[in-house]
Amino acid sequence: MYVTAVRPTDLNRNTEWFTYPGVWTTYILIVFFSWLIVLCLFACSPGMAWTIVHLAHFLVTYHFFHWKKGTPFADDQGIYNALTWWEQIDNGNQLTRNRKFLTVVPVVLYLIASHTTDYQNPMLFFNTLAVFVLVVAKFPNMHKVRIFGINGDL
Repeated sequence: MYVTAVRPTDLNRNTEWFTYPGVWTTYILIVFFSWLIVLCLFACSPGMAWTIVHLAHFLVTYHFFHWKKGTPFADDQGIYNALTWWEQIDNGNQLTRNRKFLTVVPVVLYLIASHTTDYQNPMLFFNTLAVFVLVVAKFPNMHKVRIFGINGDL
């Protein structure tokens, strides 16, 4: 009599935390509470606060999801050194639920920030630029692509 073991969906410690229950809810709550903090600290309009949160979200997620490569763990023996976090998530499988969620979040932030600022420039320009860069970086065709060799292997 043998027990059949089910292989975990993700063995990469750098990305497996995103498969835990409640991560999506926590992610959305962090974004919302960030908006509340910006709204209180800067005493600005709600639209400007959403724009600040959207641009901060862009900077943080672009750096950690699409720019920084490798993992902080030595036990993977360097097999992920050439991959960004986005390329590592879900074992590189495209169009998974996690990837779709992480694509929808900046789009929804863009819509909220743009609508609450009444589509006024320069906020509309910055919001559009940020969402464009993030969404294009998440396209399946951009998997392991380094534009003009930027952030490529040395």
